[in-house]
Amino acid sequence: MPTTTTPQKRQRTGHGAAAAGIVTALLAIAPSGTALATPTVSDVQLTCGSVITENVRLTRDLVGCPGNGLIVGANDVDIDLNGHLVSGVGPFVSLSGIDIDAYENVRIRNGRISDFSRGVLGYDADAARVERVTITRTLEGVNFEESTAVKVTGNRLVGNREGMVLRRTEKVTVAGNLAVNNDTTGITDIDSRENLHTRNHVAGNTFDGIALESAVNTVVIDNVVRRNGIDGIDAVAGSGVRYVGNRVSHNDENGINDSGDGTVWRRNSANHNGAVGLRADGPGHIDAGGNQARGNGEQDCLGIRCR
Repeated sequence: MPTTTTPQKRQRTGHGAAAAGIVTALLAIAPSGTALATPTVSDVQLTCGSVITENVRLTRDLVGCPGNGLIVGANDVDIDLNGHLVSGVGPFVSLSGIDIDAYENVRIRNGRISDFSRGVLGYDADAARVERVTITRTLEGVNFEESTAVKVTGNRLVGNREGMVLRRTEKVTVAGNLAVNNDTTGITDIDSRENLHTRNHVAGNTFDGIALESAVNTVVIDNVVRRNGIDGIDAVAGSGVRYVGNRVSHNDENGINDSGDGTVWRRNSANHNGAVGLRADGPGHIDAGGNQARGNGEQDCLGIRCR
């Protein structure tokens, strides 16, 4: 799994008024006595690289972007892709489908992103939400760094180099996503604290399904992780990670492999993995019971008791 060096935190890069393609609000005038809804900007002014400073709903695809697709330029922005596609010209040429740099409470939803280096890139993007977006043919489908309280839910991350990468994040929720058939790892989480991975379906990735590195008090619960090329879930150098109710099967090596300290294991199921079903290698792990494993290649459980 990758190891990163923590950079100094950047300041906002000022994509605002000086950048071309700024979208301004088109306010609707309501009849007397009628409450105004949150204004939504049509996409008639949008081109590749447009800076979004108000809510926006796409009405057409935005394709062939040579750099960025859309750039967030304000806090509290809602980008509704409305079922449409934002695409680049290739992952080694185009930058990000949607770039969030030092803005908070940004919501991206309901559409498709493809052929960028990163589908959604968030740096210092606290409380961002990415919902129901299909991301394909990128180097990293979703990437958040130095961000807190992000929610990534209900997305399809298919056929990327890596499905999702989190670096130095805290209290991020990754829920209900499909991360399948990516060229390396489905979901990678590095140097995190108190993140939650739940109800994700992670399958057919060339390396690990879910990879955790130096994760502290992360919760991994009720995920289905199967048929990945190395481990279903692999964790190194972490502390206090909790595994509850995960189903890991038919992975080429281990089902769940954790060498960190103070891990908690409860109600996990590991069947027909190539090596060990559930492997708790680190010190101070807690067997909370209800784990089961069968038909694994080398050993069903190591370090905890399985039925």
